[in-house]
Amino acid sequence: MSNLQVIDLSKNDFSGSILMSINLSFLKIDISDNSFKRSVPVGICINSTRIQIIDFAVNHFFGRIPSGFGNCSSLEHLWLGQNFLAGDIPEDVFRLP
Repeated sequence: MSNLQVIDLSKNDFSGSILMSINLSFLKIDISDNSFKRSVPVGICINSTRIQIIDFAVNHFFGRIPSGFGNCSSLEHLWLGQNFLAGDIPEDVFRLP
């Protein structure tokens, strides 16, 4: 799985929480249009700095957007819409190129 570049679990009926502390270099993670709950997964950008697209839209995530997305130095698109998020956008997101 070290060559895996895309995780696309979109448009299913997955629910519960999701753990994304994985040590691979994905280019795209799409878990949109599901029923994932709790908070937005953290730790995605710790080991995957090559990631270009993160799509967590249309789920049931709530709470604040966690800091750490700014560590994804190659991030071009971050979709978190149509969730139940509140609070400020973390400062590190604004430091992305």
